[in-house]
Amino acid sequence: HGTASQKHDWIDRTAEWLEHHIQDNYVRSTYLELIFSDGDAEQIERSVQLTKYWIIDNPDDIFVRRPYTKIIAKYGDYGDRYELAANTEAWLRVNPNDDYVRTAYLWLFERYPYLPESLHNSAFELTLDYLGTQMGNPHVLQALLQSVMMLRGSRMKSVLIDITRSYLLEHPQEIRIWTTYLEIVSDNTSSSPDQITEAFHITATFLEQNPEDQFVRSAYLRFMRNCGVAGQQIEEINRTAAWLDQVHDSGRVWSTYLDLTSSAGTPEQWERAMDRAQEWLISHPNETYVWKSYIRLVKKFGSLK
Repeated sequence: HGTASQKHDWIDRTAEWLEHHIQDNYVRSTYLELIFSDGDAEQIERSVQLTKYWIIDNPDDIFVRRPYTKIIAKYGDYGDRYELAANTEAWLRVNPNDDYVRTAYLWLFERYPYLPESLHNSAFELTLDYLGTQMGNPHVLQALLQSVMMLRGSRMKSVLIDITRSYLLEHPQEIRIWTTYLEIVSDNTSSSPDQITEAFHITATFLEQNPEDQFVRSAYLRFMRNCGVAGQQIEEINRTAAWLDQVHDSGRVWSTYLDLTSSAGTPEQWERAMDRAQEWLISHPNETYVWKSYIRLVKKFGSLK
């Protein structure tokens, strides 16, 4: 609850205190957490230099390594990130069960996808080995999905699509993984036609069994827009319009419905969507994303009136 000035003051005080209490890993870890959220550039740089050597001297510590990994992932330069990726890979081979460090390690690749391919491959293989024994761990799987998101045409993506499909068949309620899975399959430089077809099938089945879901439905509409064929898209527009007649408060689905209608709808569907969206927005005036999608649709297909 402190002010920015108070936080910066306490960061500096704690840095000085730690110079005389070097082995206090609890205070050091909370100091790094505060820097991660509220430190300025100079404080971040100082913490990196101090902690880099502290970790070398204390390789078995987990409490300091966790926030330090997050700081480097978000603020480190190329050399810091490269060094941390290599060191953390080695550390995880000895300490495979620390999911916090593992997810922060994968976040490093999500935040900075331009690290060498060899490091990406090592992180991927290391995490797959871990998931082979801990496949029920959604946090690590989600972190792995996010870490390969920016790698276009990646073999890793294709392998991970199949793994995630199998996971979702056993854990269908992991909504965040569903939405990321559909986003990755949408990258047709990495997914095969069969993988796209399978994603359509299992997601349609999920939505039939979970008709109240909004998050997967919205992701599915984006997926349909990117990967569907004309007949599928027109049918899905009609199906979603009927769904929206029953579920009145899903701005998330309204937005993706309007986007799909704009890109793949028929003239009749355009008119219906514009009329219904205009009416819906009267009672939901603060739904910014729906407004944006509605305006795009009207700009593209609306009459002068």
